[in-house]
Amino acid sequence: LSSSLTAQGFHFTVTTRLAPHPHAPAENCTLRLLHALPPDVYADRYELAQRPGLSASSLTGASDLELPVGGVDEGGSVLLLDVPEEGESGELVVDVPLHARYGRPSSQGGYHTIQLGRPVGFWVCAGSQCCLEHTELPHELAAHVSSELFPASSFYIVPSAPSAPVIEVVIPVGSLADLAVVDVGTAVVVLLCFLYLVVVSVQTARRLY
Repeated sequence: LSSSLTAQGFHFTVTTRLAPHPHAPAENCTLRLLHALPPDVYADRYELAQRPGLSASSLTGASDLELPVGGVDEGGSVLLLDVPEEGESGELVVDVPLHARYGRPSSQGGYHTIQLGRPVGFWVCAGSQCCLEHTELPHELAAHVSSELFPASSFYIVPSAPSAPVIEVVIPVGSLADLAVVDVGTAVVVLLCFLYLVVVSVQTARRLY
């Protein structure tokens, strides 16, 4: 298993490639992909539903689409995907669209680097006596999902490429020095919009009456 990043900024895609299983899994086995996301990053379940071949079996944690990073739980979120059947070449390619939240302003502004953990690919088979190596939830998964999701199941973790690079996303952040200007500017704009609506309402009322 190897993953790479497409694009930078607030909207990006993590592409994961999975090699075929060394032994043909049983018919009652499914391939899953788990993304443990930091609070700075979120997945949009509605966007995933519109992507062909992507099926989110579970999305837990901080999944609010509008909140900045300061307004969500520091635990982040966990995205669990059902991976479609293997292609003709055997290799599977899964593109997952993700988004970064607005970061916390810093004293100097500039940019903030977010590190994403490597996704975990795994086979899960119904029945603990199946062909796979783990009959209990492996530690790679136990920190993120409950064993109740996979009752009486066996597991096989898809090994990661040894030279897989760290996935990093770089986003711009505001400067605390600009906070006063932003607050005053926002208040002025809101006041001007309110006055404009009052003037337009008065003019409209005069024409009608």
